[in-house]
This record gives sequence, C-alpha cells and structure tokens, in this order.
Amino acid sequence: PRASTSEAAIADAAKARTELIWSILVPLFLRLCGDCAAEVRDEAVRATAKVLRAAAPELFPAPGVAAADDEGSSGCSPDGDLPAMPETMRLVRHLVRAHALAKSFRGRMTYIRMCDAIIREAPQRVFAELFMKPLLLLSGDRVKNVRLCWATTMAPHVRRSGRLGGSVAVLCAAHRMLQAAANTGEVCRVLKSAPLAALPEGVDIDASASLEGGTG
Repeated sequence: PRASTSEAAIADAAKARTELIWSILVPLFLRLCGDCAAEVRDEAVRATAKVLRAAAPELFPAPGVAAADDEGSSGCSPDGDLPAMPETMRLVRHLVRAHALAKSFRGRMTYIRMCDAIIREAPQRVFAELFMKPLLLLSGDRVKNVRLCWATTMAPHVRRSGRLGGSVAVLCAAHRMLQAAANTGEVCRVLKSAPLAALPEGVDIDASASLEGGTG
C-alpha cells in the first residue's frame, strides 16, 4: 500500500507538471516567438528544443539511452515513426503554419532559427521527420533576406563536419541556392565559405527539389 501511494503521488506530480508546461510554458513560448521585437524573438527561438523536450519528452531519448540517429533508438524502432503524441503534432503543425508559412518574412526567418536550435539540441530524427520539409522550401523563398538567413543559419550544419553534412535533402537545397546565386551576392559568399559537404555521386539536385515540393 505504501508503494502504491508513492507511485500515485509521483504520477499526480508528473501530470501536474505536464499540465503546467502545456498551459503556461508552451503558450508563453509561442507568444514570445511572435513578439514584435527581434531581440525577444531571437531569445525565444533559442529555447525551441528545450521547450520541445519539456512538452514532448517522448521525442527525446531517456538519459543514458543513445539518440535515434546514433543507435536507432528514441523509444521506437529506427524504421518506425517517431512516437509523437497528438498534442505534440498539433504544436508542430502550429509552428509550421504560424512561422514557416507566415505571410511576414520575419516569421519565416523565425522558423529557420527554430530549426537551428532543433538541429543543435534534438535528435536528428526529430528535425528530419517533423521540421525539415518546410525548411527546405524556405531555401527558395522569394525574399532575399529569408534566403540569406537560411544560408547563414544552415551553413555551419551543411559543411563537411556539420550535423547535416550527411543529409542529402538539405545539401541539395544548399547546392541549389549556390547554383541560383550564380557566383554573386551574399548568399553565394556565405555558402562558399562554409564550405558545403559534397553531394553523393549521381544525386540530381533538381530532381530532389521536385520531390521536396511534392511532399508539402
């Protein structure tokens, strides 16, 4: 009986913590990410992975367990879907709609910086399966400042030793940007100075672009 009482207390505490995260932390984070002041937005997006870890711990390996991209373990099989809860997927969809698909170019730049935090601090599969596709589309954004933000933010990750140096989809997007820049402009300078990781032999960057666009 004493053990069951202790377990119930732990369960109640965990439930209360989860409710606080979703009722206070997540709404505050979303509000700050849309703040009119750039300094506030920038500070908020740096916490993206931390907020995601607090709100969706199922996406992150338990302490002492290897991340999915290292050992194929994040609470699911390496070939299975990420074990995201419905509320987690609603949060992801909100971030995409509110930022990656925002009418304001500042909102789209905010999404790029969110992805930077996720790439740095979350398991690679979290980025690849939940956040990558909208980011790829932003590499061809109509606004120059968004493309420059993409190049500047992703450059450390797509270099040979970067976290995404083995991601063909992201590398293709970066190489397309470099090709479109035609050796001129700031985007070209940033990507050339990375330098970009080489694409695998036989990869067609234009074919990759059509696949990315088709997945939404």
